[in-house]
Formats: sequence, C-alpha cells, structure tokens
Amino acid sequence: MWYKIDPDEFECNYTPTSYPRTTYLLSKTQWGTSHKTWRECCSNVDDSHAELIFMENRKCSEIVNRRTNTPCHITWYLSWTPCGLCAKDIINFLEEDPNVTLEILAARVYRPYDQRNQKGLKDLELYLGSRVQISIMDQNDYQYCWGTFVDHQGERYFPPDAGDIQFHSRRLDSMLYNF
Repeated sequence: MWYKIDPDEFECNYTPTSYPRTTYLLSKTQWGTSHKTWRECCSNVDDSHAELIFMENRKCSEIVNRRTNTPCHITWYLSWTPCGLCAKDIINFLEEDPNVTLEILAARVYRPYDQRNQKGLKDLELYLGSRVQISIMDQNDYQYCWGTFVDHQGERYFPPDAGDIQFHSRRLDSMLYNF
C-alpha cells in the first residue's frame, strides 16, 4: 500500500470514459469526531482485488480492532464498483466490525449486466442499510482525490464531464433500484 499515485495513473484509471483493467482504491479512514485521517492507496494485484487487499491489510485490521468502542468511517474512492464476490467479503468485513461504516464512491460501474455484480451491490445496500453507501464520484470527489491522493506537483486538474458522471450514476441507480 502507498499514499500517492501518479497523475497519469489517476487520469487513466478514474476517467469514467476509459475502461482500464486495473482497479484502484483510494481510502480515507476517520475515527469518532477526530479530524485526523489515515489515507492509503492500493490496486489489484494478479487475482487479488483492491478491496480485498485493503480489508486484509493487517495495519488496518489492527487499528479497527483496537478501537472497538470508537465509530470508524471509511471512504473508498474506487475506479470500479466492487464485483459480486467482493461485495460478499465487504459484508463479512463489516459484520465483524459493527463500529465501521463504509462509503463507496466509484468512477464507473463494473460489468453492470452481470447478475452476480448486480446482486452483490444490492445486497450491500439492502443488508447493511445505513452502514454502507454506494454512489458514483461527482466532480468534487474527483477534485478531492486529485488534491489528496495524486502526486500532481501543482499540476491543475479538470474533472470529467458531468454528463459522463451522470451516465454512470444512472447506471448504478438502475442496478440498485431496478428503474
């Protein structure tokens, strides 16, 4: 795991009109009312998905387990929504740690016509209710990621077109709510 990514990697993997093979996960974790955050970046490695790498990270697990009485909020900025299998693992991760809530913001929907992925995302939303929120990144999220997770060295960033973001947002809504 690392903290900053290259600007070209960010643009290639988070632009909603591109379809990269790699999944990136940028995360921030906050405990209680503290303004301090713990930030990480990771990507899939071979057959290990980025979400699993994050959840299996011993440092993350140890910190969450030590603070069992303190509410923990994790925000993931993913280049793709989780697949159906990862959704099951996310449910298990959150069941083990009832003080954790998770917000998933994704650049695009992963294989939206695959029923396993549809079911996995619905299960996350329905089963865990208010402990999980899933949505598509908006322009402010892109700007936040650029300023926080990208080694941009002062380079300006122009977020994706609102229409491209809306396309993926409608696609996710139709999966979750069967429009």
